[in-house]
Parts: sequence; C-alpha cells; structure tokens
Amino acid sequence: MAEFTHDTRDWQQVRRLMTQIVRTDAKAIMQKGGQAAGAKFDQVVRSTLPPPVRRQAAAPYWTDKQKRWWWGTMRRKALGQSRELPGWKAVYKRVEGRRVLVISGGYRRTNTLVRSLTYAVKATPTEVTVSYGTNRLYAKYVIDRADQAQYHKGNWKTLQAFAEEHGDAVRAAFEQAAGAEFEKRWGA
Repeated sequence: MAEFTHDTRDWQQVRRLMTQIVRTDAKAIMQKGGQAAGAKFDQVVRSTLPPPVRRQAAAPYWTDKQKRWWWGTMRRKALGQSRELPGWKAVYKRVEGRRVLVISGGYRRTNTLVRSLTYAVKATPTEVTVSYGTNRLYAKYVIDRADQAQYHKGNWKTLQAFAEEHGDAVRAAFEQAAGAEFEKRWGA
C-alpha cells in the first residue's frame, strides 16, 4: 500500500504569494513596464524632433485671426509690452512725420515644444496606459494629426505617426521591463 503525505502549510504560502501578485505586485509590475514604454517612446520622439527649420513663408497659410495676432504682437513688442516671438524686433520710428512700425529679425526656434513633451503612466493589475504629450496649447497645430496646420504637414511628424511606426519597439520595452520586474520580485 502506498502513502502520500502533503504538508498544507506549503500550499498556504503559495496561495498567499498568488494573492500578493494579484493585489499588489501586478500593478507595480505593470507600472514598471509602462515607465519603460514611456521612456522608449520619449527617446524615439526626441531623437527625431524638432525637424530642421524650414525656410518657407507661413503667411499664405494664416487665418485672419492669426494675422490680427501677429500685428498686435508686433505692436506690443514695439511698446515694450511683449516678449513673444523671440528673434523678432519691432520699434516705432518717425518717417516723414508719421509714426511707422519697423519690424526686423526672423524666426528663432526655442525648442519649448520638444522640451515640454512628457509622459504619464496609469496602471492597474490588468492594464497599463501611457499618455504622451504636452500642455502647450499650440502643440496640437504642430504635432497632432487631427489638428496639424497645413504649414507643418510634411515637416513635423505627428505623435500618432511615431506611435504607429515605433509601436513594436515600445511594446518590446514594456514586455522586457515588466518581465524583468516579475523575475526580480519572484525569482523566476
């Protein structure tokens, strides 16, 4: 006759470990993977943006509202009330008895948009979401597919295009980091 004895204390420990994975560790593992995915996407975007400055007149693409903003900004610059549009200078001069707005300079890239790009990770035990973007209001006209201005099309790649093109590399970064975190926690 054969006998089998099983110590149930070992099984209780396994159940506790499994419960810990589901309740606490899964979220942390997903968070770690999400951080790696966000960092990979950030690296891809920052290695490409900004594109070289394109010397093309923007004025043909301007709306009436943009034209009013431009002239209003130049007026405020001439009065010393605006620091917008770095690289441009505006002053009022007297020419034949009339006050004339004289504008000089040109576009100077500040890289503010690219520097403002960031990502946020939201993780649950079963899902992770990585949001990438910026809080700059004008960014949608430069790097968002739905709202990209005609002037920027073909020069600035949209974030959606980056996501489509580099999705596999971002997913691989997630899987590698999440797998490494799991192994670190459970010694697999």
